[in-house]
Amino acid sequence: MNTHERLRLRVSLDAVEPEIWRLLDIDGSLTLEELHDVLQAVMGWRDAHLHEFHDDDRSEAAFMSRRSHMDEGPVRSWVPPEEFEEARAAAANPFPGARPLTVVDESTVTVADVFDTLDGPLGYSYDFGDGWLLTLELIERAPADEPGLSPWRRRAELVRGERRGPLEDSGGPHGYEGLIDRLQDPVTVGEPDWEEFHDAVLWSEDIAWPAGGFDPDAFDAEAVDRELALRFDVASDTSGLIAADEQPAVDAGAAVVRLLDALMPPYARELRIRMRASGALDPTVDAPSPEAVRTAVQPFRWLLDAVGSDGIQLSKAGWMPPAVVRTGMDEIPAFAGWIGTGNREDNTVPMRALRETARHLGLVRVFKGRLMRTPAARAIGTDDAALLTHLARRTALGATRPAEEDAIELYAVELACGDRRSRNREVDSAHRFSRLRVGDASDETAQLRAIASGLEALEWANRDGSPLLPRDALGLLGGVHEVFASLGFRARLDPLMSADDERAVLRAFGRAVLGVGDLA
Repeated sequence: MNTHERLRLRVSLDAVEPEIWRLLDIDGSLTLEELHDVLQAVMGWRDAHLHEFHDDDRSEAAFMSRRSHMDEGPVRSWVPPEEFEEARAAAANPFPGARPLTVVDESTVTVADVFDTLDGPLGYSYDFGDGWLLTLELIERAPADEPGLSPWRRRAELVRGERRGPLEDSGGPHGYEGLIDRLQDPVTVGEPDWEEFHDAVLWSEDIAWPAGGFDPDAFDAEAVDRELALRFDVASDTSGLIAADEQPAVDAGAAVVRLLDALMPPYARELRIRMRASGALDPTVDAPSPEAVRTAVQPFRWLLDAVGSDGIQLSKAGWMPPAVVRTGMDEIPAFAGWIGTGNREDNTVPMRALRETARHLGLVRVFKGRLMRTPAARAIGTDDAALLTHLARRTALGATRPAEEDAIELYAVELACGDRRSRNREVDSAHRFSRLRVGDASDETAQLRAIASGLEALEWANRDGSPLLPRDALGLLGGVHEVFASLGFRARLDPLMSADDERAVLRAFGRAVLGVGDLA
């Protein structure tokens, strides 16, 4: 075919109501193997199961009317190249009474050539256990490069669509319908089953990761189309964040680039969509006020000011003088309400933890018996935004194990996106992790479950092979605990800033960990 053709395809999912559909413009020169990649992307699937294209009708309606497989006449099936030989051998030895089957390697034929031979729609089956069936109907076909026509340069474009694709492993059309029913707000039904609702929410949120939650009616066509362009039309690095023709939002060495590189492509695609939609890749979105930043870093700022240019003379045992400790306990609002005299560093946990965290993060050091600022602290000076950025970046660098590094970066994603809200109304008290308190306990548990899901996607597991749980994710976030315990968000349980200010500071902290812009 010499002419550059655009084929408009309407793609609909069989046996699911309300209808899930997509309208695609496809370059006719795409192979069926590439069309498979398009369909996976626009449905939000992860290429985790077998698939095939076929020219017979395998819809539920056809099965119920005893058509399709029982009809006479040959059938064609297009399969992945790695399955071609096995499928061809099976077709050569059919079951008695089976329709004649011709098997074709999907990488050897183009979309245009296939539709040249069809007098009806093309079928696409995915996950033979769940039994998902897409029907691809050709509704328009036109040259795209004739003189006088507006040029169409894309190879694959999503024009429109409605509702997200079903979750992987959700049991096919009827299983997915049952899941949606179980996710209905129990308050709105006659006899609420909270346990069933709880289980359905947890399962759907875990499977939907890295999305910020699960909404069957949501579909961001523009974001998905951007991912199609990234796959077929835009030169980019493997993270998908550094395009050849754009000013990158991050450096090539940023933590978020490493994280996206480490994820399988379908997960990376979904994570990019979420981060862009939430503003996590744009430092100007939800930027914290200078006052909120100042409040957050105030404990560290007090310590650096107390150390000053001359340092603090330590006791022979290595502790700060009681007068300095007492002054700090009086002047740091986050430490208000501490029980005790508050003048001996070794017996005053908040002050001892603040100094140790500052040392661990490269802000202070001991030199010849004096507590001194480091060169990094001197370079920060009085800039509170630079101080918060330093705390975040050094938190990520402080990981001692690869799994810790991944957990911290995944938690930074949750902070930077700031969009995860649990739908659970009842949360087991065992999951109320107070040391990472952001929002209410159910939101916090959802964040830890998300981190555990991300670690599983990165192929981390316990030594016995069992999947990581939220408590395992919590255990990998030790460096974050230390920093958050010394930030000025609250005095005991009383907040020192509004919830919106805290959220903005945490989003900025998460972005800084990921290497997305600086506050300074």
